[in-house]
Amino acid sequence: MAKSRNRNPYPGTVRRGKAWSYAILIDGKQLWKGGFRTQREAFEAKTDALAKRNQGLLSQPEKANLDSYMREIWLPSLRIKGLKDTTINSYRDKVNTLSRMLGAKQVQAIKPTHVEAMQKDLLGDGLSPRSVQYATAVLSMVLKHAWHVSGIIHSNPC
Repeated sequence: MAKSRNRNPYPGTVRRGKAWSYAILIDGKQLWKGGFRTQREAFEAKTDALAKRNQGLLSQPEKANLDSYMREIWLPSLRIKGLKDTTINSYRDKVNTLSRMLGAKQVQAIKPTHVEAMQKDLLGDGLSPRSVQYATAVLSMVLKHAWHVSGIIHSNPC
């Protein structure tokens, strides 16, 4: 009689040291995420990441500059949330402003000093303090999405 193998109840998860990890393929490249306390946490995070990848919300982090992230990932996600067209158009206007200032930077490369420099430049260009505050709030929403939803940054620099 054949000996039964222990089957992993959470496929695609591995133990690395004291923490659990998973790997998924994004754009043909393997992306590892780790540091989960339990195997179940790693499996649930993997399931969420696969769902986001299949919806087109995940891309290789090193390819994501702020402009492409805002236009190709963040703005389309607002429609899914059911925001009104006027709100999305207002955000799109601020995305245009942010793209002028920080659009070429990789999302992971944005630091608090870049945000402060952007604010000074916008004030110098004649924008009102309230408009600068609104642009910063939109940038913060974009970076929060990159942090919590896409997982391509580890903290929000705003």
